Amino acid sequence: MAGVAKNLPAEIRTAARDLAYVAVGLGVLGYQRLQVERARRRREHHPIDELLATPVRFAGRTMRGVARQVPTEATALVERALGEALRRGRDLGRIVRSR
Repeated sequence: MAGVAKNLPAEIRTAARDLAYVAVGLGVLGYQRLQVERARRRREHHPIDELLATPVRFAGRTMRGVARQVPTEATALVERALGEALRRGRDLGRIVRSR
């Protein structure tokens, strides 16, 4: 690979090197942004999250168990019901956290 790079014009080698530096820099910036977002979410932790976690896990386990026992035609309906229940739980959490 290094032998191929030596055969390219200097402008192309320079542009490729600069592009690699930019890609690495963008990766570092993305990682830093992720860390900032994680820290922000930790600060925004609300007790409602803990209160909702148990019933949400229970509902998920229960509905998945039901989905395994119903006829194949009904599985999609059970999965849709679970998705709706999870969305409603997230909505409830957002409403409580906003007050």
